[in-house]
Amino acid sequence: MLKKLTTPTDMAITLADAKEFLRVEYDEDDALITSMVKGATIVAQSFINQQITECQYAMALSSFQKEVSLLSPVKTIDNVKYYDATNTLHTLDSSNYYLMDFGLPNKLVFVDGTSLDLYPRADALQITFTSGMTTISEDIISWVKVRIGTMYQYREQFVVNQNQLSQIDEKYLNSFLYNHKVFP
Repeated sequence: MLKKLTTPTDMAITLADAKEFLRVEYDEDDALITSMVKGATIVAQSFINQQITECQYAMALSSFQKEVSLLSPVKTIDNVKYYDATNTLHTLDSSNYYLMDFGLPNKLVFVDGTSLDLYPRADALQITFTSGMTTISEDIISWVKVRIGTMYQYREQFVVNQNQLSQIDEKYLNSFLYNHKVFP
């Protein structure tokens, strides 16, 4: 189970950058353009299976695993908690685990010898971490701009036909995956 603890901005580019790209000089469409940028960012995140804008998450597991894959790229592991055999919540000392951020997905890895006797419950092991790109790739920024540009220009038509957007998704986001050697 994965739960968002903070609300990310969900914007790969600023409103000002979007308006400059669209060549919009008035404020009447700001809400529309902002929603398009947020939507495009969320679609990009889903496509590449990575968190673009910073967000804190809590992951709950029912059993102990030596390695736990996290939504990448992970910036920090904020804490690891667990319910022991008596159903008492404890915070695990950070010397018992580390972040493996070489390759994707990033993983929380427990050091050799670490083992937890967990109480049988769905959230027996709880990992809180912060994820998000430090620098957003130009491939993603370009894709967001092209997507909002297309959506903005043809906004009435996209209510009827979504095929053009999926072609944009594949061209730019596959470029990001290839250039960063991230293959789903």
